[in-house]
Amino acid sequence: MKTSQVAPQKIGFLFGRGRNTRRDPHHVLRPGGTDVWILEYTVSGRGFVRSGGLVTSMGPGELLLFPPGLAQDYGMHPEHGAWDHLWVCFAPPAPWLELLKWPEGAQGLPRLALPPALRPRVKRALEEGVRLFHEPLERRHAFAMNRLEEVLLWCETANPDRAQGRMDPRIRRALEFIHRQATRPLSLAELAHCAVLSPPRFSHLFKEQTGRSPWHFIEDRRLAHAVELLLMSGKTVAEVGRESGFLSPFYFSRTFKRRYGMGPRAFRGKTPRS
Repeated sequence: MKTSQVAPQKIGFLFGRGRNTRRDPHHVLRPGGTDVWILEYTVSGRGFVRSGGLVTSMGPGELLLFPPGLAQDYGMHPEHGAWDHLWVCFAPPAPWLELLKWPEGAQGLPRLALPPALRPRVKRALEEGVRLFHEPLERRHAFAMNRLEEVLLWCETANPDRAQGRMDPRIRRALEFIHRQATRPLSLAELAHCAVLSPPRFSHLFKEQTGRSPWHFIEDRRLAHAVELLLMSGKTVAEVGRESGFLSPFYFSRTFKRRYGMGPRAFRGKTPRS
């Protein structure tokens, strides 16, 4: 039997959302695929994808990628009866191709399952992309593409094939806590509690995962905050050190000089401010 070759369907850049029910089901069947990439994100309900005789479902927080030319057979899961999904059809710029190297699922399709903490960010960026795509703006496609790039960057942080995606979620949670709270006094016990670990286990795992101690990260965050205040405020060096979490002015100046090669006062004098 002769198998006919179906050319990929030509589709331009599109951003949209589908809210499907049993009364309005959704099923895409494109044996020849498309000439662009398609991203599908399940907000709620359940979708399905069929490939190579296998049928798997797509649940909340899951993303699926169809590369160009790949057969597409997917839609609302018939046994669930509801599927809220955000989708994008796009041709990525060359620098984005690294961001599209997702792990392959059972059917060979690039697929990601987002951790719960990341889902609101991705959903919000995709919803904003849909809104911008339909705005009466001269550069609405550029605005919408910016939101898609944001989505792909967030997805990279959850990609298990990338270093950050492989990071233990407990350590990632502690890092986020440090970024928010570094300018106030922090204890090892507090950080360990945030990660739901004992202090010794937390210290060991933190260094194993990041290559540095928790105190190095805290110090980095405090110095970054100090640089911002030195450049953008008229506060005294003592005030900058205190508001950045350094209780001792002498220790602040010494630490700052060790990192930047000059003290905070000299740094401010040599750096032009707007």
